[in-house]
Amino acid sequence: MSDYSTGFFVGLLFAWIVIFINAAYRSRKHGERNDDYDERQMLVRYRAYQYCFFLMIVFLACTCLVESVLDKHIIDTDAVAIIGICLSVGVHVCYCIWNEGYFLPLNNNRKSFFILTVATAILFISFSIQSVQQGTIIVDGVLTGNCMELACAVLFTTVCIVFLIKRIVDKKEDEQQ
Repeated sequence: MSDYSTGFFVGLLFAWIVIFINAAYRSRKHGERNDDYDERQMLVRYRAYQYCFFLMIVFLACTCLVESVLDKHIIDTDAVAIIGICLSVGVHVCYCIWNEGYFLPLNNNRKSFFILTVATAILFISFSIQSVQQGTIIVDGVLTGNCMELACAVLFTTVCIVFLIKRIVDKKEDEQQ
């Protein structure tokens, strides 16, 4: 196992531990809450899941078609998985934000969500700049799994932009009423 693989595994394991501890802490702190999504939000989320699923199917079919038509390997299997996941998550989050199915009605903590998303986008942008400078994203004409930072940077930046546009549209609608 190379140093990069070991570091990636340890980082992933550490992230899962932090997520688990955070979830356990939040469930103990907040206990049983009744701030579930309403019916309209559940329908929006259901529609977003449908779009994500069909987007993933179309993306994988297009990837297979391009690989077979070109008869050349241009994208690594890891890169296909990473890009597909980022596309699906991006469509889900953006669709839910735009149709107001993302935030809970009682726990409307949009400011902290936006700050966290901007911070994560900046972090991934800095990582992707480093990967581009090292030349590890495209090796011998093949898009590698090292495009993860770039894909996540695009994902979080897109979510920030959609969030800001939605906020501007909502303010204009409030002013008109």
